[in-house]
Amino acid sequence: MKWSFQIGKLFGIPIRMHLTFLLLLFFVGISGSKYGGPTGTLFGMISILLIFLCVVLHEIGHSLMARHYGIVVRDIILLPIGGVSEMEEIPEDPKQEISISIVGPLVSFGLAVIFYILLAVTNQEISFGQLSIFKGNIVANLFWINLVLEYST
Repeated sequence: MKWSFQIGKLFGIPIRMHLTFLLLLFFVGISGSKYGGPTGTLFGMISILLIFLCVVLHEIGHSLMARHYGIVVRDIILLPIGGVSEMEEIPEDPKQEISISIVGPLVSFGLAVIFYILLAVTNQEISFGQLSIFKGNIVANLFWINLVLEYST
């Protein structure tokens, strides 16, 4: 995809970031300063990076299942609205297509379970009302965000 550059590789799959993702970080940085000064900015930037790490893992789930079926995965691209696994083709077998589609949300559900366990073991609150990208409990935020990612494709 034009305007994207490689930031790493995971399981041999290039991870690329679209330049517009930097606009998201810029926007979060400016907004964070309004909601807590430098601390809000730093918290927001770290939150976005961790959220997108979860998005990468979600997309890796799709990609590894596709490779299991012999489909070439070109790369994963991070956009401000999420991630996209670019595959050479979509399988003709509906069972394979469903398997590829389901694995990403299963990864997100697994991450949500891990974050929930971390919160439960440390007796931390898991209130949806306290969800914020600029403050609060980052583990609780990641728990809720992965529950949302679970319902994405």
